[in-house]
Amino acid sequence: MTSTDQAEPVAARRRIAALETELALHRRATELLKEAVPPKARFAAAAAVTAEGLPAQVAYRVVDVSKAGSTPGGPGRRRHARCATPG
Repeated sequence: MTSTDQAEPVAARRRIAALETELALHRRATELLKEAVPPKARFAAAAAVTAEGLPAQVAYRVVDVSKAGSTPGGPGRRRHARCATPG
């Protein structure tokens, strides 16, 4: 293996290590924000980044809010209405 062939895997391992560190930081920051920020504000943040073009499913999962039932007449509200209806 030449030095050029060896440089690519070394650079890739360094990049992977940097990305893993960044991911760990994001996870910890998310945990701290969940403790400090109420769910409605987190929902607004997820909606804002979704409006910027980021994937909604990922945005809502990352800020730990559920899109279902968050909008008037959404599936979660209908489900809760059925449960509350005597019958």
